[in-house]
Amino acid sequence: MIGNSQLFLFGLEGTEINLPSSDSLQIRGNTWVIDKKLNEVSCSTTRENLDRAAPSYTMGKFSCHQTGAPPESAFMRIYAQVPIDETQFLRPEIRATQAVPPYRHGEVMALKRFKEGGCTVVPELLGYGELVQDRYGLVSGGYIIYLVWKKVPGESLSRQFF
Repeated sequence: MIGNSQLFLFGLEGTEINLPSSDSLQIRGNTWVIDKKLNEVSCSTTRENLDRAAPSYTMGKFSCHQTGAPPESAFMRIYAQVPIDETQFLRPEIRATQAVPPYRHGEVMALKRFKEGGCTVVPELLGYGELVQDRYGLVSGGYIIYLVWKKVPGESLSRQFF
């Protein structure tokens, strides 16, 4: 698993993302609009490492805002399964055979656990959704995860990941 510079999440500015309500996370369903891409890192694996590594994925951070009044500004992270190395240009039905259930990304698990526990010392989780890529996705049937969290004052510790 290596980070690489291949970009997958482009042209999303202005896209509306409808995230569902979650009783366990005490989140009401909202629509978020992507304003600007801030960064993206992709991690790929090979066929040989598929059994012992995470699936290939990309993660991008975006600034976004909630529709409605008053519009709330926030950050959105998108995790999306992407094709394994050397299969990006194969037919969609072949890439679809790589689809897996959502991978348990550490950031996703942590923010959900903090929200469920009522933690007030981390940015508040405002939206969460696990969806399946449609037939036009990079990996049809693969996962796509959306996290939206509140902007807080201060400086980011890492521009690459946060």
